[in-house]
Amino acid sequence: MSDSVVRVLVVDDDRAIRETLRAALEEEGYVVAEAANGALALDILRRTAGRSVVLLDLRMPVMDGAQVLKAVAADERLATRHAYAIITANREMVPAALAATHGRLTVPVIPKPFELDDVLDLVERAAVGLSTSDSGSLWDAQGATC
Repeated sequence: MSDSVVRVLVVDDDRAIRETLRAALEEEGYVVAEAANGALALDILRRTAGRSVVLLDLRMPVMDGAQVLKAVAADERLATRHAYAIITANREMVPAALAATHGRLTVPVIPKPFELDDVLDLVERAAVGLSTSDSGSLWDAQGATC
């Protein structure tokens, strides 16, 4: 698989949300993987050679989104190789999740229920950032606020 192919990892314990996002993203030409919890997501990211856009729910079993972001912030390769975004109905968890990154990551937030077009726009911006960035923040200034 070519490194120019944009991969998206959808991390959510709700199967219907994963399936909805997968269908919409694949229709737009993205290669999509799914994980039902943060531990599976980290395993996939660690094994992925290319770059990915990660759409991350916060409240999940096994390992939640805040724990994923904390692990990512502590791992230089994961922090600089992939772009992360939170999609959550649990807005009260967002400050703790972002604090877990210690300011190392720019992580936009889209609230659930979400507009599919907002998610697709966010993924498109992230994909552009992935293709033009060697390290550091993969989001432009607009990508940080959704």
